[in-house]
Amino acid sequence: MTLTDTVMTAINRHYAEPIDGNTLAEQFHVSLTTLNQQFNANVQLSVNRYLRLIRLMNARRLL
Repeated sequence: MTLTDTVMTAINRHYAEPIDGNTLAEQFHVSLTTLNQQFNANVQLSVNRYLRLIRLMNARRLL
């Protein structure tokens, strides 16, 4: 499992908690720059943009 997959799983499980890219980078022992580079290479989004997308999709589902 890649770093991106692992972080995406964490985001999908904890999106309702107060997390951001810096928190995730610390949790997975990488810099925010490295995390964003990995996300951009794999999903063409920054980690914060992906987090925002997941939160919006889940909020939309609740409406």
